[in-house]
Amino acid sequence: LSLIYFNPTSGGTALRSLGTEGQNVGFDGRKAYSTISAAIPFGIGVKFSLSKRLCLTAEWGMRKTFTDYLDDVSKTYYLDGASINPDDPGQLLSDPTRTHQPYMQRGNSRTKDWFDYSGLTLTYKFNLRKATTCKDYQTK
Repeated sequence: LSLIYFNPTSGGTALRSLGTEGQNVGFDGRKAYSTISAAIPFGIGVKFSLSKRLCLTAEWGMRKTFTDYLDDVSKTYYLDGASINPDDPGQLLSDPTRTHQPYMQRGNSRTKDWFDYSGLTLTYKFNLRKATTCKDYQTK
């Protein structure tokens, strides 16, 4: 089990505080979502020793989250697109095309978000101690 923190943005603008699905105005009883979620991690990786001090790691992993707001999209639109004020970033980012009606599907709240990652890591081991071996344990 893992814990993640997320903060959805669009063009550098934080979306949670804008309430793009009507959370800030209490539309349909909606409240602001949490930016912390549990997740189930899984993945696979391989680590190769290239030399005594050099190591290469390749990994891929996924996270099954318990939130549907990683991308700030979960339920339905809450504004009439034609009446959106383009000078209000909260309204505009809730429906950038300004073509939807309230309660039209914006996302699927029955499916939670997933994310994955992959990476290559090159590691160099520094020898910071003079002793390179363990001293034998001696009993009396």
